[in-house]
Amino acid sequence: MMNRYGCGLAVALAVTFLPAPTSGADDERTFSVGIEVGRDVSAANGQMARLIVQKPWKKIWWEDNYWELTGLWEFSVGVWESDQEPPDDDLLYDAGITPVFRLVEKGYSGIRWFLEVGIGVHYISEKIFGDRDLSTDFQFGDHLGAGWVFGPEGRYVLAYRYQHVSNGSISGENEGIDIQWVHASCAF
Repeated sequence: MMNRYGCGLAVALAVTFLPAPTSGADDERTFSVGIEVGRDVSAANGQMARLIVQKPWKKIWWEDNYWELTGLWEFSVGVWESDQEPPDDDLLYDAGITPVFRLVEKGYSGIRWFLEVGIGVHYISEKIFGDRDLSTDFQFGDHLGAGWVFGPEGRYVLAYRYQHVSNGSISGENEGIDIQWVHASCAF
């Protein structure tokens, strides 16, 4: 079994040694650190956890009076654990990079809604996860998400994401994995 306390301890240590937050508005943020916990909703039946570091783009792609389209780079490392047997095939490690476009409600007080979409690349340590044959170590990960930006100066994010990870038919089988994630992060 994956040591759930180990993941929590790693995140706590990472946040402890990060520099203090900036005192400015959202556009002064240099990066965010977060954690995601997820559950596979395809046939592999597993749970996942990953550490996220996000670097916001300093560009607004589109805006009107109520919304703005911006984005970020997301770097992730994580572990997946299958609920299925045999036990020697139950852990998989994942590293990824994903550009994410985020449509954020304008306003600088209270809670702001957002919608996001991301399509990135992942390297996985095993080609088999549960009963799923992922065929290659190289995978694509695309997700849709929705959530809130809140707290002092928009420092916190809480979101739901639905992600599909597969090899995009570049080699052999393409069973893929569908994951529901809960995402929490803090900007620094």
